[in-house]
Amino acid sequence: MDCTSPFSDRLNSNYCPSENEIAEIESLIAAKRTIVEDIDRQIEALVGRRARYSKFIKEHSALLSPLRRAPTDVLSSIFSACLPPPSSTKRYKIHPAIAISHVCQQWRHLAIAQPLLWCNFEVFHPILPRPRSAASSNSLTPAALAFYRSDLAIYSRQLERVKDMLLAWLSRSASCPLTFILKSQDIPSLTYHSLGPSPPSINEAIVDTLCGVSNRWKSASFDLWITTPTSPLLRFSQLSPKDVPQLERVRHKVDFSPDMNWDDSRILEQRMVGIGLLGGPSIRKLAIDRLSLSPDSMSVDWASVTDLELDDSRLMLARTGQAVQFITSVLRLCHRLTRFAVNITGRSRSRIILPLETRISLPYLTSVSIRGKSVPSGFASSLQLPSLHTLSLLCEVDERTEPGLVEWITTFGDALTDVTLMYTGLTESALNSCLEHLPNVITLRLLEHHRTGFWRSDPAALDTDLEFDPSSYISILQRLTPRVNDDECELQCYCPKLQKFGFRMQDLVFTEEELVEFVTARRNLPLPPSSRLKSVIVKFSFRQQLDLREELERRAVDMEDFDLITKYNKMDQFYMSSAGSSTFPHEEELDDLPVEDQIIVTDIWLLDTSLLP
Repeated sequence: MDCTSPFSDRLNSNYCPSENEIAEIESLIAAKRTIVEDIDRQIEALVGRRARYSKFIKEHSALLSPLRRAPTDVLSSIFSACLPPPSSTKRYKIHPAIAISHVCQQWRHLAIAQPLLWCNFEVFHPILPRPRSAASSNSLTPAALAFYRSDLAIYSRQLERVKDMLLAWLSRSASCPLTFILKSQDIPSLTYHSLGPSPPSINEAIVDTLCGVSNRWKSASFDLWITTPTSPLLRFSQLSPKDVPQLERVRHKVDFSPDMNWDDSRILEQRMVGIGLLGGPSIRKLAIDRLSLSPDSMSVDWASVTDLELDDSRLMLARTGQAVQFITSVLRLCHRLTRFAVNITGRSRSRIILPLETRISLPYLTSVSIRGKSVPSGFASSLQLPSLHTLSLLCEVDERTEPGLVEWITTFGDALTDVTLMYTGLTESALNSCLEHLPNVITLRLLEHHRTGFWRSDPAALDTDLEFDPSSYISILQRLTPRVNDDECELQCYCPKLQKFGFRMQDLVFTEEELVEFVTARRNLPLPPSSRLKSVIVKFSFRQQLDLREELERRAVDMEDFDLITKYNKMDQFYMSSAGSSTFPHEEELDDLPVEDQIIVTDIWLLDTSLLP
């Protein structure tokens, strides 16, 4: 098409056309504009035509999908593989069974007919709405009153959906063993009757329905809020061991309203902790947070428990010094224990003298996790743990609790291969002692908690505001970075067998350059296979300044089979690099990481690291 112009030699210049030339130029522009508009119409028609053909190809190609010809038993296996394992702590916005059943009619019929897809569920009681102003009809504006009544109507529909969902899942699960989480609360006595109809409660229906199938319970997690001695939630305390023959895992978390009469709450507490279902003949994994009774008076068959979690945060035990006494009493009864986690929130002096004269022997215990505000001194020395290899100490440390924490490392350090330690508050000598006593550790995670990015130089630092002196600062990474002795050709560093390293910092503890030096030394030096670094995960306290992967490659570091995960202080600066570099733009992607590593990179860092679902 001809695009020549009599003004070609005037284009892209400062030429000013005459009146006659202006008219001629406008005529040329109008002619070409007409052509362009015609081309646009043709393109639009072609785009529409292309879309129709593309749709035809896509729809007909779907008919050729091999999945359409997959036998039903293969599809059923695929569906089952989508389900989380019973011990998984991962939460789903949409349960896999729901997602699968909404793909197509064939999948829905097949999914509904597969009971195993529906035997793992959660029941959450919706939160009662409150007026968006004062609780008096005289002080509510008409708009606020209308909002509240609308919220109540929505709340009522939510309750019905929860009840219908529970019945549907129980029906579809047929007679399969059940794994469930129940989070529910009594409706508060203050229900604003003058503002609208009293909101309904489905607790009685939920409790009756679940108790009606208690013989199918395999794993049960209770998170209950009780406000009245007549609460239907108390019916769970009436179950006996014979009512739960298949129950293997129990998480028991109960709160009582502070408005309740003290005597009533104490009676109910003892009633709930002593409930018969805790004595189920198949229970192996147990988590409880009500420790007011002596272990002997509880219905639990302690000798059969293999996984145990205790939490004193809901009791006065921590403040009265009974927590350690209860813990040691329980441990004496749990001869088959393999994993143990405890949260000790108090700092009061124990009512028993530690270390114990007769040590508690737990020959099968492989993993210990201690969280909270206290690590009792003498606790570790009171235990005989020949199989222990995993230790997690996420406790606040000061001059009073430091000896108890260090004692765990020095007592069992030679046997430990996996250690997670919140080191904040340790003196330099204590930290050195801990690292020195970990010659066989393979996985090491170090975490900061408070606003101190370096350890105390001496106990007096607790009472004075010290300025940080970089000249006297020795990076933790420098202590873990291997140096080869020229004379003896020996590896010199702490934790010589380290393969997986994790670190979470609040303040500047080491720089990106020091991390590069650490990785370079651990990957490039002629080390034995047992000392070759395989994984690093770090949460920095500052913005990214260095492309770590690029710098490591510049130093000729072997990146094959090496994972590097770093997160900086901006939410959008999260990177994961390995042999094939990838990026995690959203924190939800971290669900695929082990829980211990999620503690490092997530903003809510102290996750519930319970052993049970």
